[in-house]
Amino acid sequence: MKEAVTCDLPTCDSSSAMQVFINDKAFECAPGTMLPEVLEANAIPTDNVAIAVDFNVIPRADWGKTVLQDGSKIIIIKAVQGG
Repeated sequence: MKEAVTCDLPTCDSSSAMQVFINDKAFECAPGTMLPEVLEANAIPTDNVAIAVDFNVIPRADWGKTVLQDGSKIIIIKAVQGG
């Protein structure tokens, strides 16, 4: 089992923490944590990215409405240009 990274959210209590996965890396956070909170707490840049939670793409407008669940799998895809 992968070692979880503890979040810095003020609501995070290790006795009631849940585990989420960001690009297959385990993180702990408090139940009821919203998607933007876990991104901010872990200093994850949000410019030019697409995010899926449990294999469902979440429109940017819905990030603030997305409550993470224990075991949620968050996939962050960075858009790049090239030729």
